[in-house]
Amino acid sequence: MHSQDEDSDLVAHLEYFSDRLLRVFSHFFFVIEFQNDKDFHHPSSIADSRSLMLTVMGDACLNETLMALRDLNDFLIPRECPSRKNKGGVKAKDSDLLASDFGYSENKTFLSSERTDINQLIAHTTKRGPEVYTYQWDVWELTSKCIAQCSSFLQWVEQRYPTNFLIFTAAFNCRITTQKIYQALDAQRQKR
Repeated sequence: MHSQDEDSDLVAHLEYFSDRLLRVFSHFFFVIEFQNDKDFHHPSSIADSRSLMLTVMGDACLNETLMALRDLNDFLIPRECPSRKNKGGVKAKDSDLLASDFGYSENKTFLSSERTDINQLIAHTTKRGPEVYTYQWDVWELTSKCIAQCSSFLQWVEQRYPTNFLIFTAAFNCRITTQKIYQALDAQRQKR
């Protein structure tokens, strides 16, 4: 049994998690919004500021999606997981919010070598950095894995707190909203 303050913290943390999870869709929202924009596909020149702005915004949205994927992957690795303690493992600070802080003990990591690639090509300025211009991210596959694993966590929260209206509702709303967005994006992809 949690105190009212602990319950309030869990609700706030679930709402924060929900915000982090929605960021995974940044790239897709950008593509949908600007997929038919002539300036995005056919810049008239490098001096065309609108074309340049769209390119920068598109790159920023892709980077936001990739960083959100990395962040959520790390969230789903338990604090006490042996891989966190290995050299080169994903370290967790005391201030990091993790699924295991809710009592969730499963390791639901979904990135493998992609995590290193995101670190090297997106999160940090590295000597590998120029590879980013030719690197082919399978963003949909990574997003699909992320949504599946995050939904699993959220379903667990719903099952663990079925009588706590605020916690249950926060988890349920996050899961359903995420699934509806994912399904709508998948339907949009199928049309193309």
